[in-house]
Amino acid sequence: MTPDGAVREAFRASGCDEIRESALICAPQDLSDVLEDVYSTLRELLEVLAAGDPPLDSPEFQEHRLRHGQAVWAARAAMRRDLDLDRRP
Repeated sequence: MTPDGAVREAFRASGCDEIRESALICAPQDLSDVLEDVYSTLRELLEVLAAGDPPLDSPEFQEHRLRHGQAVWAARAAMRRDLDLDRRP
């Protein structure tokens, strides 16, 4: 299997698509929007890894990782607000 194929197969096997669909069915619209941002940045990482470019130690790759991390933290904050967890003692 090629590196591109291996990356894509690992993504398919991870269950990310199924989890995304379940979350979008259950989540309110504002959460769906931030979850879509997470998925979009994850797909960007997939494409970068599948292409093998830019190199993993490059600033460009780190920028992709940073964007995904920021999307994850934004989703986390939105979920905590939705669950009202930030106001609990």
